[in-house]
Amino acid sequence: MDVDFADARSDSVDRHIVDSDVGSSQYNGKCAKRIRIPPVTKLIRWNDLPNWYSRKDTPLLTLPPELLDRIFSLETGLVVRDYVALAGVNRMFRRLFDDAVFKEVCLHHLSSDKSANPPPGVPVTSQIFSRDVPEWKVSKTTTRLHDIPSNTYTPRGKREDWSRAQYTVYRQERDIHLMKHRLARYKAGYEASVKRKETSGKPIEHPPVKDGTATRQVIGVLRGCRPGERPFGPKGEATDQQIARYDHSTYERRILGAHEWTKMKLDELEAKLNALIREAEHPHQEDDGEPRKPWSVPCTPESDDLSDDKLYSFEPSDWGEDGYRVIHDFWPSPYRDKAAASLYEKRLNKTTANDLYKLTDAELATLKHVLAANPLNKATPRRLFLETAVEALAYRVHGGPVGHAMYHAKMTERIKKGRETRRAKRGPNYDVVGGYRKPKHWKG
Repeated sequence: MDVDFADARSDSVDRHIVDSDVGSSQYNGKCAKRIRIPPVTKLIRWNDLPNWYSRKDTPLLTLPPELLDRIFSLETGLVVRDYVALAGVNRMFRRLFDDAVFKEVCLHHLSSDKSANPPPGVPVTSQIFSRDVPEWKVSKTTTRLHDIPSNTYTPRGKREDWSRAQYTVYRQERDIHLMKHRLARYKAGYEASVKRKETSGKPIEHPPVKDGTATRQVIGVLRGCRPGERPFGPKGEATDQQIARYDHSTYERRILGAHEWTKMKLDELEAKLNALIREAEHPHQEDDGEPRKPWSVPCTPESDDLSDDKLYSFEPSDWGEDGYRVIHDFWPSPYRDKAAASLYEKRLNKTTANDLYKLTDAELATLKHVLAANPLNKATPRRLFLETAVEALAYRVHGGPVGHAMYHAKMTERIKKGRETRRAKRGPNYDVVGGYRKPKHWKG
């Protein structure tokens, strides 16, 4: 396995600074001070992923269903993150991992009592591929303007028998009805855009997070450092951090396209609606002296004219309270949502992440994390990382799960030997953890 442990620089480097670095006139030949250089992050990539080049086949799916059941069962050691990730990136797994599968996953990994509510019969997670899964995709329903039902006036009898006056009233009522819905939809989109602009540039409002057994108030959200950036200041001051903010303009372009909601366009639609109502209330009087052509009922357009100011098909209820569109869930699963939410609960501070996953400060700085209030030192907030993100980073740095296990065992053995060496040099009463000698009356 090709593992590159030099992808990210290790912890900060101590460098001796003499007076000659400041000025030759002040140099006295002695070492003046020692400063701590902040680490510099580098881009961390996977090194153990094979290159498939132009291959498009999937050998994994050619295996028998019974063998795939064993591979993706709970007995193989898959955790909640694995099932959520597979369902999120692949449509086939999303369909196979239905709510029944995620229910067993939650009961197995998230339930405090493993024997609580055992599923009857054969577990679903042991027959994911061999069972018959009905199609449970919920398609998004869109209603075009011309398909909206209405209770407007419709003349009796056959359409070809309608008189000129009957068709005139019918068309006026129909146009007013469609314009009202069109105005309501555009007004909802305009009001949502106003809400988005009001929150533009404001820091992300993050709920309190768990730090072990304590609940910490979040004072900032930090994005992951890019290659070449120094993640921490020399003293780790909170003012040196760059708080991440939502890029509302980028979000609008990605979700809504290039469409812009303007007050001018809203006023134009309102003016068109008022003009239609005035025309219906005060119809134009035709000159009786002009000869009339033979009457025939014209064909009413049955489809939206896209060239007419783009008639949109979304409903006003598609907008959330924060001003963004509600993303439709094609495969709704309450237990999958519960499993995904559990991944955001457990967080680790920087020291714990260093100890458990053997990651350096420069490597951890590439992850997005939150700053929590530190009751011991207000100038240096606590950095809390998602444990799932830290574990994934350890796999990427150390060369996958196998490489991480080998690297973890290697570092653990190195730390153990270092402690034994220090204990042998300092004597039996030396505390290798605290670094001080125990009093003679202490035992151990």
